[in-house]
Amino acid sequence: MVKKYPLMRGKGKNKSVRQSALVITLDKLNKFKDGATVDHESLVKMNLIRDLKKPVKILVKGKLEKKLTVKLPVSEGAKKMIEKAGGKVIDE
Repeated sequence: MVKKYPLMRGKGKNKSVRQSALVITLDKLNKFKDGATVDHESLVKMNLIRDLKKPVKILVKGKLEKKLTVKLPVSEGAKKMIEKAGGKVIDE
């Protein structure tokens, strides 16, 4: 039976323990005021995420029009767009 279905062995037992990150796009960050700091607490206050325990990552989609200070993990493209808009990224 194992030779007949070799890929079925252990199916469902080796799931990832790590949580996948919630994705926030740049166009959603336009809700913040100019000069605001974007971190987990501010995302909860703006109702963009619900849970403080899940990791968050910012990706490029849309256009950022505000100068923001971001204290979250971001993609390389998002970092360029944030700095191009006059903001800065602080890696923690």
